[in-house]
Parts: sequence; C-alpha cells; structure tokens
Amino acid sequence: MKYAVVYLSDTGNTKKIAEEIFLALPEGSKTIADLSKDDFPYADFYFIGFPVKYNYCSALITDILECLNDKELAFFSTCGLSPTDNYKKMIFKNIKPWINESCTVRGYFLCQGKSAESYKESLKDNDAVVKAAFERMVSEGDTHPDDRDFDSAFSFAESITRGHKNE
Repeated sequence: MKYAVVYLSDTGNTKKIAEEIFLALPEGSKTIADLSKDDFPYADFYFIGFPVKYNYCSALITDILECLNDKELAFFSTCGLSPTDNYKKMIFKNIKPWINESCTVRGYFLCQGKSAESYKESLKDNDAVVKAAFERMVSEGDTHPDDRDFDSAFSFAESITRGHKNE
C-alpha cells in the first residue's frame, strides 16, 4: 500500500501535524507533500490536511477531492477555535460533497492551532460579547498544536493504518 500525506499549511500548524502523521505510517512506501510547492503524489491511501478557514477548506483541497477515485482517505486539520465534536462534524459535512463516492473515508482528526494574525485582526469588527468569546478561544490556541495534539495525531494515523499490508 502506498501512503501519501498531503497538506496545505498557512501558519505551520498543519505542517507539524502532517509530519507527525507521516512518522506514524508504516515504513516503506510513503511520501509527504506540501501542496503549496510540491507535486501531488500517487498513492493508494491519502492523509489530506488543511487549515480550517471560516469552517471550510481551500478550493485546492476540494479540487483534489473531486479528482480522486477509488482511494482510501483520512483527513486532518487545524483550526484557531476550540475543536469541539460539533465543529468537527460541521467541517467534515462541508467537505463531504467533494469526496467521490468511490473513495473510502477512514477518519478525520482535528486539533487546535495558533490562529493567523489576519484572523485575530478580523475579530476587532465583532461586537463586544462575540469578540471576547472568540479572543478567549483564539488565545487558547496560541500554545497549539502541543505534545498532546502530536500524540493524538500519531495515534490517529497509527490506528487507521494498522492492519494494512505495505506492498
């Protein structure tokens, strides 16, 4: 089985998680690619990573998803807000229409990450109550991803690939 970890990362958060997932994959046929600068690799199983922006992924990710057929997929992403189960479900619901029915989705990992400065600046336009709530969540993200997030990402990838034969 050929594995590929492909990702986009604006602030470096998603890249750090991608590297941890890559380490968890079985030795042998695996590759990692930063989609902002590397070619899209061939694989049987893709771990696809992206930063969450306004509850969604980038157009490049949706374009890639539309082109993938008969592949196994797992997703990972980072976000500036608290990664609740409901938020995770909402994000996956937003990307699901782009996933070809012939693909098999094996899981989705979400963790908090430090927010981009541009996002923090955009909070200034909110009313006081909303602004305070978002600022609190964003400030919590300034220490993420952390060792616990890395361990969780590693375990996520390891549990998904357990039992796959490396061909």
